Amino acid sequence: MEAIINFFKEFAALLPTIQIMDVVDILVVAFVIYKIILMLQTTSSSRIAKSIIIILILTAATSLLHMYLMNYLLDKILEIGLLALVIMFQPELRRMLEKLGSKSFREILSTKQEQRNIDHVISETVKACEIMSRERTGVLIVFERRMVVGINEAPLFGILFQQPV
Repeated sequence: MEAIINFFKEFAALLPTIQIMDVVDILVVAFVIYKIILMLQTTSSSRIAKSIIIILILTAATSLLHMYLMNYLLDKILEIGLLALVIMFQPELRRMLEKLGSKSFREILSTKQEQRNIDHVISETVKACEIMSRERTGVLIVFERRMVVGINEAPLFGILFQQPV
């Protein structure tokens, strides 16, 4: 109990030293991290991000275990990997920068268009289900939320139907 009281006393002593720019800095970093996490969840880049995390963990482990040769190799992989990532994600980076440049600051922070798209998909799906129900047509509908299959990946997963909802 004493430790908790001391913690809050120290925290209260630090509060006057926090300035507005510190709070803004924290909020901007949190927003950027949030957008990165969303990007990783909605693209196939999540597999690459997991691989990078594994390499970072292995690098730290080999450093702690004094495995100098393996640590050297993993360090070189990370050095070259940064350039490789820029090259691999060049189309996505370009698209992101174009999207960022074409929107106002308010549109960047807003998710209204995304919500409208989701609402449109829901209403069209409900209409289609009502029609199929009247016609007694069976159907299997799958909504994938985490990973968006790109045009280049379609041959890996199946047939791509380019039908708007």
